[in-house]
Amino acid sequence: MKKWIIGLLAVCMLTGCGSQREKIIKSCTGKIDTTPVPTETPEVQKEEIHDFDPLHNQVVTFGEYTIEVPADWQKNDNGVWCGMRDGENWIAAVTMFKEIEDGETGEEFLKEDPFIFENLFDDSPHTIEWENTGTVNDILIRRARITSGEEENEGTFYIQAFLTGDSSQIAYIILFEPADTPYDYSEDIQDIMESLKMDTATAEQSRLEQQRMQDIRNRLDNAEVVFETDQLEYADKTLDPLKMISCSDPDITITAQTKINLRKIDKQTVIYVLELEGEQREITQTYEVADTKEPVIKLKKKNITLDYGTDYDPASNIESVSDPVDGDLTFVESEDEAKICTYYIEGSYDPKRAGSYEFSVHAMDANTNVSTKKFTIQVEPEPYAEPTYTYIANKNTRKFHYPDCRSVSRMKNSNKWEVTTTRQWMIDNGYTPCGNCHP
Repeated sequence: MKKWIIGLLAVCMLTGCGSQREKIIKSCTGKIDTTPVPTETPEVQKEEIHDFDPLHNQVVTFGEYTIEVPADWQKNDNGVWCGMRDGENWIAAVTMFKEIEDGETGEEFLKEDPFIFENLFDDSPHTIEWENTGTVNDILIRRARITSGEEENEGTFYIQAFLTGDSSQIAYIILFEPADTPYDYSEDIQDIMESLKMDTATAEQSRLEQQRMQDIRNRLDNAEVVFETDQLEYADKTLDPLKMISCSDPDITITAQTKINLRKIDKQTVIYVLELEGEQREITQTYEVADTKEPVIKLKKKNITLDYGTDYDPASNIESVSDPVDGDLTFVESEDEAKICTYYIEGSYDPKRAGSYEFSVHAMDANTNVSTKKFTIQVEPEPYAEPTYTYIANKNTRKFHYPDCRSVSRMKNSNKWEVTTTRQWMIDNGYTPCGNCHP
């Protein structure tokens, strides 16, 4: 039991009174049977002690309750009240309480409460002299008297646990009387247990505080929380999750410990904490980050016209290929080389064959989104090549003739001009064709 006592004292801020007699813990209800516990030397008559005096007692307040202890009892630094005789602590009392959790209310719970009753003795030797429930001053009580045979805590524990119907706390009184005491504290124990009362001012304050806290919890529970969306777009940044949530109650503060990594394509869970005057409510929201945007392909021209025989690099028609997050994509020569964050051009043309040729630019970003954009190259037909001839032009009459035209034989040699060119060139330069040979 000693090991358990030490642990519980640490948890409950309870420590002994100065010796092994200081080990105290546990709780109960009912009418206390103060019959002295038999000792190994029953023939020794113990001195009866009755220091309890309502006119001079000390009032001990704990939680919503009070008890009285004799005026000469002393409280040590650990909150344990000790009754001393001849410089020794022959009896000690501890008071404490704990908040009742949801569902831990009513008589049935009190009967089953394990906080003290099941944990104090563990497997240590002990005898339950009696245990019952009852009412003192309208307070529901569970009591027990347990004799411990454990060497370091040999003696009798008087344990009392209690609550009221609307209380948020279950409270405990534990008295320990070591086996080797030469005194009989039965009457003091009985009176201390029976002095239990509600501290009405504290109880009312507690009730008001409970109501206030309940109102706060109701506000938290009833506050309407709206999320902007649960679908987020892939981006090269983190997102403050507080930008995604709003609350109908302006007095409620919202916090979130984690940020959303928009670079991570995945579902990400954020725990939001809504707080109002110390009360909290947690809300979990899952966001899915997805990359829904395709790479952007920008062309210089959608349609390109080339003269017959012109050489042209189709890649020169691409102004840029990029992704909003991944940046510029890398050009590769063919589909076989294509991978994430690259683009290639599909298509070819013959500069010496007139016609329309279609080209497709294919791009893939880091998350395998693909996009395609098309453009055409129009190769113009081969231009007409006008034939050339040898003409005899009359510089005087500004007419031109074929060499075998009869008009040439009658032309002065000084007016003759032999030239090899196209018919159109002659006309363009102010000469007219002969009406006989029709050059």
